[in-house]
Amino acid sequence: MTTPGTSGVVLILITLLLLFGPGALVCLAARLPLWSAVAAAPLVTYGLVAILGPVVAGFGWDWSPAWLGAATVVGVLAVTATRLAASRVAVRHGAALTDDPLQGPALRSRLPGDLAMVGGIAVGAVIGALAALRAMGGLDRVNQHWDAIFHANAVRFILETGNADPSALRAINDYEATSFFYPNTYHVLAATVGQLTDASIPALLNSQFLLLAGIAGLGLCVLLRRYGAGIGLAASVPVVLATFAAFPNDLLDWGPLLPYGTGLALVPAFLVVVTDLVRDRNPAGFLVVAGGAVGLLGVHPGAAFTALLFSVALFALRWRGEIRLIRPDAVVLAVVGVLAVALGYRYVVGSLTARTAAVGDWPVIGTPGAVLGQLLTLNHGKLYPQYWLVLLMILGLFRLRKLRELYWFLSAGVAFCVLFVMAASYEGTVVAVLTGPWWNDRWRLAAVVAIVMAVLAAHGIVTAAELVTAGIRRFSPRAAQWQRSLAVAVVAVLSLFGLLSEGFYIDANAERMSVAYVQSRTVSAAEDAAMQALVDLVQPGQRVMNDPLDGSAMMYALYNITPMFGHVVQPDSIPNMGPDQQRLLTSFKCLDTDSDIQDLVRRYDIGYVFLGDDFVVPRFTRVSGLEDLAIVDSLTPVYAEDGVSIYQVQLPASAGQGPTLDGCSPTG
Repeated sequence: MTTPGTSGVVLILITLLLLFGPGALVCLAARLPLWSAVAAAPLVTYGLVAILGPVVAGFGWDWSPAWLGAATVVGVLAVTATRLAASRVAVRHGAALTDDPLQGPALRSRLPGDLAMVGGIAVGAVIGALAALRAMGGLDRVNQHWDAIFHANAVRFILETGNADPSALRAINDYEATSFFYPNTYHVLAATVGQLTDASIPALLNSQFLLLAGIAGLGLCVLLRRYGAGIGLAASVPVVLATFAAFPNDLLDWGPLLPYGTGLALVPAFLVVVTDLVRDRNPAGFLVVAGGAVGLLGVHPGAAFTALLFSVALFALRWRGEIRLIRPDAVVLAVVGVLAVALGYRYVVGSLTARTAAVGDWPVIGTPGAVLGQLLTLNHGKLYPQYWLVLLMILGLFRLRKLRELYWFLSAGVAFCVLFVMAASYEGTVVAVLTGPWWNDRWRLAAVVAIVMAVLAAHGIVTAAELVTAGIRRFSPRAAQWQRSLAVAVVAVLSLFGLLSEGFYIDANAERMSVAYVQSRTVSAAEDAAMQALVDLVQPGQRVMNDPLDGSAMMYALYNITPMFGHVVQPDSIPNMGPDQQRLLTSFKCLDTDSDIQDLVRRYDIGYVFLGDDFVVPRFTRVSGLEDLAIVDSLTPVYAEDGVSIYQVQLPASAGQGPTLDGCSPTG
């Protein structure tokens, strides 16, 4: 069995400390309920990073762990001052801070129940982490899929430059863009962990992913308790959630969608603090919710839109029975909105005015009925459904009325089912607009649906346990043993589910995710060896001309060698790139005779050329500007092993020397 090793355990512990520590201090200072404070801690930590990162960069200062500490101190002081000021005002006017007549079930702290919740959260976290770790084969393994290149290079960039401004990431692959914005909060926190450790970039990314099932399970557990769920349901849902393939497991293979998956894991905690605020009217809660909203937006806008849709469902059901709550709730939401815009203006303005990425438009994969069937039977992108989870969801439907306090949550899940079907089965402007926040990507939408389905499946666990307990009571009708026997039955049903699913689907999910690590198109062993050789060749400040289609961009994340292209480029998007980048990709082979190319080599200080042995996507081929380099006089071969080549650039004294290749002109 794959284990993280001592250094890996230390890395995970430091990641946990940075994720939970700052946010927990702020939440406790805000006097949130204990469980809410723990659940919201990572959300608030990301909020602190999102708020302060651009400010630090704006003053020209380098980001460091000290700034996260400073943000924590400021956050604690801000919520404390707000709470004390509001308390004084309330005392002066004789008003209570809480005026919601529909506060709902409180999070009462009782040791047996708390221990059960802790146990369920811990088991779910371990299940999720084990599946991911088995898939990776080690924390230092490189995820070979498309998006991993950008995320890894973004973390490297922040580590090396200390620049935490979202627009600064243009340096990776959009350095000619006049307007660029990419939410980088996920990457800044990963870089902060890197500043405290000697972990590799892949290890920083992989260690964060290991925690997602636990973070999401924690938030969902507390959210269910806040809406009156019993201990059995609350303790079961983290375990059940960790077994779903769609979240978070598929997000490691598809993409990988690391920031999106992280943001999605934070959504339940955001709904917890929103619920706390509208019920308790804690003045400091306004800052917590606003900061959490900025955190979601800074991690991934798609997660923020997900939280928004769930929030709409929450308030729609809340107002349906109590119209008189609309006005006071509207005031609360308005204040939170103003605070969120003020604290996260950099992300709001950047998202509206700057170029971020191409709009997603994935092809249709089936008819509406077919794709809906795949989603509901957990057969999306798989050969076989997750039968035992489907059975649990069916059991949960039998007593759905017991979840009436959570109808808003389930209703939002239905809405995401509709969006999934639209993304997978339809084309058109309306579909593009409605699914745009999720990049028209069915995998992102399926992940949201899985979180909702986990509640239904966990309810199935409790339903089965209640049926078992009811049968037992016929033979032993002593009411005093009811709760104890129900708890035992829940554990028994969970254990049976684990047995029937062959270990909570750990191996099945690990095999599914391992596709991202077992193939080596992006960075093969031969390419890795060549990159190590390149370390000894490249001089400080020099760049390396590379093919963005072969995965060589990973040289920056792995060995701190700066490539000309720091991410994969779709061949059909090359015409949309900057003029220098276009020229290099189409005409670099004209180095002998093209004075414009020679000028670009001098301007960017290109000292070497790196050609990998394979391509990120099988259909890709070598870009035209890097073909036939072996006959270019200005390039000297210095490395050729196992299909990987490295050339040293030696410019001629003047343009016009050397052979003229196809597509090149003697004058440039």
